[in-house]
Amino acid sequence: SNTDMVKYAFGGDLPASINLETSKIKGLYNFNNKTIYILDSFDIDNQSDRAILVHELVHFLQFQHGDDKLFECKRKLESFAYRLQAEYLHKHGEKIGFDGDHIRRVSSCG
Repeated sequence: SNTDMVKYAFGGDLPASINLETSKIKGLYNFNNKTIYILDSFDIDNQSDRAILVHELVHFLQFQHGDDKLFECKRKLESFAYRLQAEYLHKHGEKIGFDGDHIRRVSSCG
């Protein structure tokens, strides 16, 4: 479920700015077991859903290249993944469903 995805994504380290009830996470990359998780409702034929996969693949590559070691917390990796996700959506004429405020909230370490 989406609630499970949010809890799994942030664990006990849920930022105060994240509302568990309204947050929507369709996919996530688990760096511990090197696995991408996506909701069952994921539609590979949908460009917005594909953009989520792009986002998670960015995280996979970040960890493969050791980028996670460049920051004090792993949430700092979100801004680059969101930027590429937005570029993918824009290229395919899709609406970008997040803004700079959202990115700042999810990439905040404090």
